[in-house]
Amino acid sequence: MQTKRFIRPLYQRGAVGNASPRSYNRPMVAVLHAAPFRDAPLAVAAWLDGLRPTYGEAAVDGIASAWQALLAAAGDARTDGGEPIVDRALGTAMILAGLRLDPTSIRAAMLHPLPTGGARDKEAFAAVHGPEVAGLV
Repeated sequence: MQTKRFIRPLYQRGAVGNASPRSYNRPMVAVLHAAPFRDAPLAVAAWLDGLRPTYGEAAVDGIASAWQALLAAAGDARTDGGEPIVDRALGTAMILAGLRLDPTSIRAAMLHPLPTGGARDKEAFAAVHGPEVAGLV
């Protein structure tokens, strides 16, 4: 009987406060959507500026170009759940940058929702964004 106590999930043992399987990510969603939409360009510009000391000018310029490509291609498109694709991609990129992953992974996170079709589309994508990013996307 004693071993079953240790097998139970942490939220059932009270180790994670009042968390439950359905509410584990609510604080994360609140953080990612804290800035009002009208402030988004300023917030993204400030975030990019904050990346410069860590990644350098060239890498951040590449991340900024990926952001612009995402905005141009995704527009107002939404996921099946109704979340704007741009928000999802930006949130993913911010998490990866917070983990200090490489700039190529951050750019790929920005661009992963963009559709890539046949071989010609993939070649064109790689020509614009680089083969490393294209390989991740």
